[in-house]
Amino acid sequence: RQRLNTIEGKRIFWNNTGANVLNLTFEKIKIDNFMCFDKEQFEFDSNKGISLITGTNNDIPGSKNGCGKSSLINAFTFALFGKMLNQVSLKRISNRHLPVRNTEVILHFRADEKSFIIVSGIGVSPFKSYCKLYKNSISKENELTKHSVRETRAYIEKNIIRTDFEVF
Repeated sequence: RQRLNTIEGKRIFWNNTGANVLNLTFEKIKIDNFMCFDKEQFEFDSNKGISLITGTNNDIPGSKNGCGKSSLINAFTFALFGKMLNQVSLKRISNRHLPVRNTEVILHFRADEKSFIIVSGIGVSPFKSYCKLYKNSISKENELTKHSVRETRAYIEKNIIRTDFEVF
């Protein structure tokens, strides 16, 4: 049994051009059937400025390996870019210890004090990825999703977080 213990803070400042600084603030991430996670939700304290991720593997006393730290980071990159840091195929991101079901990551964040929600996932029947984008809350009137997953992700990179996967 692995357990991700603490996460605090969540403010990141990107400066990939020298002039265009983005204040990116993660508020909450909901993870369902993603890598080692079943259903988890992590909320970030808005009064902190640094993120700290630690964990304890309850199966191996004293070990911090295998408790979900890297999987949590991959959940962020999957939500934002539809990609994984460690080159894992999207067909292999579902938790293999759970019954077959959709995989989904919901990321709530602020970019330059504007609130957004990204809902990224993979359906199992048929196997197909999806990405929905909302401003402020999940509702039809707040939906910013484009015609395709590719267009939506390009819009997120260019207009909201103003960086790409490689720079992130």
